[in-house]
Amino acid sequence: MHADGMGLYLKVKESGKKYWIYRYQVNKRRRDMSFGPYPIISLVDARDLAHEAYRKRRNRIDPLEEKVNERNKDPISITFDIAVDQFLLSKQVGWKSEKHAQQWHNTLKTYCSPLIGRKLLRDINKEDIIKCLKPIWLIKVETANRVRGRLEAILDWAAVNGYCSGGNPAKLKGNLEHLPPVRPKGGPKHHKSMPYKDLPSFWQDLDASSGFGTFALRFLILTACRTSEVLEASWEEFDENLSSWTIPAHRMKAGKEHRVPLTAPASEIIGELCKLKAHNYVFPS
Repeated sequence: MHADGMGLYLKVKESGKKYWIYRYQVNKRRRDMSFGPYPIISLVDARDLAHEAYRKRRNRIDPLEEKVNERNKDPISITFDIAVDQFLLSKQVGWKSEKHAQQWHNTLKTYCSPLIGRKLLRDINKEDIIKCLKPIWLIKVETANRVRGRLEAILDWAAVNGYCSGGNPAKLKGNLEHLPPVRPKGGPKHHKSMPYKDLPSFWQDLDASSGFGTFALRFLILTACRTSEVLEASWEEFDENLSSWTIPAHRMKAGKEHRVPLTAPASEIIGELCKLKAHNYVFPS
């Protein structure tokens, strides 16, 4: 347990998972109130919750007892913000990484909570969804698509759990598909690529450079893998002959283990770095 102050603690389990705990006493008996997992619940959020719990205690309200009473009420009365937290907790085991869960939390809290966070699930309608999406629909295309998809997923989950009923107001087909097109007619914009004829001279420049960044970029070119897959590579992912690299499922976008046979130049890069091994990561920053 790591104390932050005001009764707030970060509890670290043997599995490495971290949870926020608010500890206080009622009639000289200790009570622990869970605020949820870190980093889904950030330090700032946890401190805000601790301050709110402290304020309630000053007003002679037991925050844990109040929370239990709220849960026993009609579940259809929960707000969007509460639904987001419960949804993320229910899906925690299936997340590919803590970073992925944090991304869900951040987008929903940034673009939706200020507008519908305190609104009851049963009262959320298509106009509310459009209100959340409209400011970013044409200027932050990828973000807008993710926000809409995440809203749809949460409201589907809420309907299954009896928190709301009727059609999903965040559904695209037959509902939001008539919003202005989110992409220009020219089609999606892709990252620019280097002309193949420029690669030899670029490779020579890399050979003349040094540093882990240079090694990582050369390895990236030789394996054609994603940047995050390369930068987060660890030594246990390579076989003893340095001829094969196995990326575990939790680091793959598709969620499936991926084996990458290494060419001689790629194996040579890993061999050079092996001599400098001083960290669990192959390309430490």
